[in-house]
Amino acid sequence: IQSKNLLIDKIKRISNEKILENLNFLFEKREIESFSSFELSKIVENYFVIKDLEKRFGQISYRVKDGLIFQLGLSDVSSHVFGWTILNKFPEFMEFLTSLENLDLKFNRLTTIPDTISLLPSITYFDLSYNKIKSIPHSIGSLKILKYLNLRYNKLKSLPTSIGSLSTLTHLDLRANELSSLPNTVRYLSKLEVLDLHGNNLSKLNITFKGMTSLKQLELGLNDIEHLPKCIKSLKSLKKLGLGGNKLSTLPNWIGSFQSLEILQLFDNQLVKLPNSIGTISNLKELTLWNNQLTTLPKTFNALDHLKVLNLSWNRFESLPSWIGSLNSLEILSLWGNKLKSLPKSLENLKSLKILDLNFNNI
Repeated sequence: IQSKNLLIDKIKRISNEKILENLNFLFEKREIESFSSFELSKIVENYFVIKDLEKRFGQISYRVKDGLIFQLGLSDVSSHVFGWTILNKFPEFMEFLTSLENLDLKFNRLTTIPDTISLLPSITYFDLSYNKIKSIPHSIGSLKILKYLNLRYNKLKSLPTSIGSLSTLTHLDLRANELSSLPNTVRYLSKLEVLDLHGNNLSKLNITFKGMTSLKQLELGLNDIEHLPKCIKSLKSLKKLGLGGNKLSTLPNWIGSFQSLEILQLFDNQLVKLPNSIGTISNLKELTLWNNQLTTLPKTFNALDHLKVLNLSWNRFESLPSWIGSLNSLEILSLWGNKLKSLPKSLENLKSLKILDLNFNNI
């Protein structure tokens, strides 16, 4: 009883306006004396964590619910003070914030994540982007309700197999790391909708994506891929596939099996020819093919009734087919840096066309 009275006394001395406002609302609904010592101690711990953070970093972003911190933003806090190495370790106080749902630690100097992240069971949004993190602990698999994990622009060379235990994950951003492979367990991420692997060291994907039935966006651009990996063939729900900045010289016919695909990025590769099957991707709205070695387009393209953006810049086109005038939905046609000498009269039929780029041609 004495310790409980001490906790109540400490709570009544809280001067932080944001926390105080929340507590007043909380204690209007429920008498402070009805809280257990454990519940009161959590409120006190959360208050002192915020007090310490504000002392170290000045004004910080956070939100309070029922006396507990559920959202905390420590993005770029190192720049708030002299010296850029202030937040180079994962904050040791995290074990006290067990109600934390949203944690933002981007733009700091973190190099590691401790095993103690398993003490954040309520977290759903976790942003660790733009740090210097080299590895992820196996304990990340214990974050059972995590939905959003952002690790872009770090120094990751591998992922733990436990990543496959994140069964509620919908967004996984691994852009601009140093990954050369993925663990096979990613196939268990059945609710994943976005997987961003742009700017890594991937040359092959010797895994299976079967089971990832919710995936809508797959970013594989700026890697070392020479052949389109067969493992992605099973991703029937894809709406966006990013493959720009690789070493693709050919595409398989099965690329036409992505019937839900709306955006296909193939820019900055080594493509000489395109398969007829691309013309069967009936929902395609945006196709970017700039900086390849194309001279012709398959006639099947005239069936792309929903195509709005077609970028063919910096290829080797000397002429355009007359059927291009049948792309009724086309709004943007980019043809920079080709060898065009004339244009087909059928372009007049493109009633939806808003932008036609013809710079650096021979017209």
